[in-house]
Amino acid sequence: ELSHASNSKCLCGVCASLVEFHCAWIRGKTTLVPQEFFEAMNLQGFIILICLTVLSAPSGVVSQKNDQLDQETFSYLDIELMKEFQGGDQNNWVMSPASIKTALSLVYEGANGETAEELGMAMRLPENSVLARGQLLAFQRSLQTPSNLTSVRSASRVLVRKGMQVKEPYRMTVGKDYGGDVVTADFDHPDEVVKEVNAWCNDITKGAIPQIISSGSLTADSSLIIVNAIYFHAKWKTQFESTTKGCFITGKDECTMTDMMRVRGTFRKALVPTLNSYVIELPYEDSRYSLVIVLPTRRNGIRQVVKDLAHNPLGPILERLPFNYLILHVPKFTAEYSQSLKKVLIDLGVNTMFSDASDLSGMFGGPAHTKVTDVIHKAKIDVTEDGTTASAGTAVFAETLSQSSAIPFKVDHPFLFFIHDAAAGSLFGGQYSKPKDGQPIQMIKP
Repeated sequence: ELSHASNSKCLCGVCASLVEFHCAWIRGKTTLVPQEFFEAMNLQGFIILICLTVLSAPSGVVSQKNDQLDQETFSYLDIELMKEFQGGDQNNWVMSPASIKTALSLVYEGANGETAEELGMAMRLPENSVLARGQLLAFQRSLQTPSNLTSVRSASRVLVRKGMQVKEPYRMTVGKDYGGDVVTADFDHPDEVVKEVNAWCNDITKGAIPQIISSGSLTADSSLIIVNAIYFHAKWKTQFESTTKGCFITGKDECTMTDMMRVRGTFRKALVPTLNSYVIELPYEDSRYSLVIVLPTRRNGIRQVVKDLAHNPLGPILERLPFNYLILHVPKFTAEYSQSLKKVLIDLGVNTMFSDASDLSGMFGGPAHTKVTDVIHKAKIDVTEDGTTASAGTAVFAETLSQSSAIPFKVDHPFLFFIHDAAAGSLFGGQYSKPKDGQPIQMIKP
């Protein structure tokens, strides 16, 4: 109504301007801030944006109703990130698209102009800001929906230099829509800020990542840190029965002996021709969450599979997977990743927020100019035997098949993996190509 009123001929120019400012101020998208609202800031600001993630496991466009997440569109960035990560020299790595997109969303909420446009394009958000925010909020609602059987926690914190004036709409957005908070920090004493950030991360990740930044990460000009952490822990719906040494193929005629977990049960699996891969889904106790393994039919085909996933989203594939009674062998593995994402994001077209042309005027009042200096991402995953027995429904289904019908299936060469949330999409994704322990041995040709 205010928007329509601002165009009414019965309003004088002054009143119309005030109404327009009020609407823009509520949205947090105005750069014309009256002096009486915010104090002037003579400070050159810098941001360190941290997407901190940890996973411990057994171990788009919104609809016109603006309340549903289009996973297929919103997952575009997931695969683009995986392509970039594959260009590195790590055999095993893990990252969290959910954490990265949440952290970037917190920047987007305070961005204007070209800065906001580039972030929106990278995340495939609609050009319409209302629909764009609807998609982001639908994603956050999915992440924050509680589960009685699985421990999932997404938390965000914005640390601001003392004296900087944070716009109230931005502060409210962080708290209400992202379940986070905005706190002041004494950046004149960087070691204290480092301790505060690391203590917060240690608490969210339950001790899995006690340190995310060091004192060298901050400079005298640092003024703000945005942190998002996601913690995930779940138990298998069908418990692994045993673990024995098995051969994981790492080369043409070479394999490494490693711990292979064995389980007999009913799982969804199929050969997907468009990916030239088998897709296997291992559900957790809360069947909303699952570990999805994409195993290429060719032992060296993992790079091509990532490219093909851009045109074959996981969501629709998982909906059509048939049930199979399997004797499944999966390696017990750990993967970690810790690296700056600045170059990755620049390669994806997110440039302006790192430059002097950065426009984050939706965050702060006054003339303070702030730009992002780095994006730090850290993730960890542990996949082990821990879990619980199958639910009654699954047990009954399994018992309808004879023991002799079980099909052996070994995940014994490089594969991709995802922690999939039926509501929010991929929480984590990664690659496992080589066991860390064990000596390579030559395979004997038949």
